[in-house]
Amino acid sequence: MLARILVVNIAPRQLAGTSASSQYVELLIYAITAAMLVVARSSLAEYKIDKLTVVGFLLFGTLLRLPSATSDGTPLDPLYCAFGAVALLLVVALLRSRPAGISWAHPSWEWIGLGLISGVGPVLLASVARMLVSGNPSPIEAALPLSAGGLVFMFLYWMGHSAIIEEPAFRGFLWGYLEQRGWGGLRIWFLQAALFWLAHVRYIDRPYTFWVAVPAGGLLFGWISWKSRSVGPALLAHAAYNSLAAFF
Repeated sequence: MLARILVVNIAPRQLAGTSASSQYVELLIYAITAAMLVVARSSLAEYKIDKLTVVGFLLFGTLLRLPSATSDGTPLDPLYCAFGAVALLLVVALLRSRPAGISWAHPSWEWIGLGLISGVGPVLLASVARMLVSGNPSPIEAALPLSAGGLVFMFLYWMGHSAIIEEPAFRGFLWGYLEQRGWGGLRIWFLQAALFWLAHVRYIDRPYTFWVAVPAGGLLFGWISWKSRSVGPALLAHAAYNSLAAFF
């Protein structure tokens, strides 16, 4: 979480804005998160980590990140393969643990469904604010011609890039750490949303995204995770939010 805030937002734009540097930052966070999942495997429920979160972390962070080899036989980028190596080590570590020794959070199907559909809320809020202030038509209209398959692709893409990187950090381990130190839920809710907002300072030149959608998203994802006691529903909400926010 700290690496993402510092490198992506504070590092010179020439470095942080490059695709390669962003991938290295995500790989670092991915590896740290995997290590934390292994270390905390006997108390994952205390960090609201459920099986949905871990499956998403493994599947969307690796398989859906790997590009297909080109027709001329160009090998896969070693950087992408590194994600797979981290995921493989995580799988081995979890399989070597006794099933009874792993503690899971258990989201209900109602919260999973709510998380899946509620991610559109912050985008709609920012869209309405933009229309009221500028009078411009809603950017959501740009997404309407997109096919159902295209929207599914966007959902899966953002699940594998932002949601699985940020949700376990902000709504999982940060929240659980502060709870263990006696912080109240309301206090943690506002702090995690503020840090989530800080992690997106790079969007400050997009006022409706930065001042409306991002803080609303941080509060929404935090509330869903808080009340469901699971990161999984917030993971789905985050991916749904980003798949539409890409058009904003």
